[in-house]
Amino acid sequence: MTKLSYLPLPKFAAQANLSQNNPVSGTKYTLIDTTKNCALLGVMAKVTWTVQPDPLEVHATVDGQTLKWEKANPVSTTPYCARSLDLQVDLNAMGLSTSTSSIGIMFFARSLKIELETTGGTVSNLSGKAKYLKW
Repeated sequence: MTKLSYLPLPKFAAQANLSQNNPVSGTKYTLIDTTKNCALLGVMAKVTWTVQPDPLEVHATVDGQTLKWEKANPVSTTPYCARSLDLQVDLNAMGLSTSTSSIGIMFFARSLKIELETTGGTVSNLSGKAKYLKW
């Protein structure tokens, strides 16, 4: 009889949080530092501004592959979510959505890093949250 090998059950990792006061335009801020063996459930980013930045971006490095979600001219203090891969657009040009409903696992990764960035404007805070599972 063949012995089956099973993957360990995933566990919720602590929610990743970022709150960066006075972020520098064009600088990436780490929300999830490189993490091994995980499944991303969702990412939220928002900016608080007095002069509108353009754009707000979420960058992911997944197993060496670069992905990017962005929102042109984001509304101040509005949460924007990146939850699933958009099959109709390039992996570096996916949009952020104001919908905060959960849709499940975005993807599994052997290695994952998430960064947030905003460009231009006068931004007093760049913040984000991410939920993920870890083995």
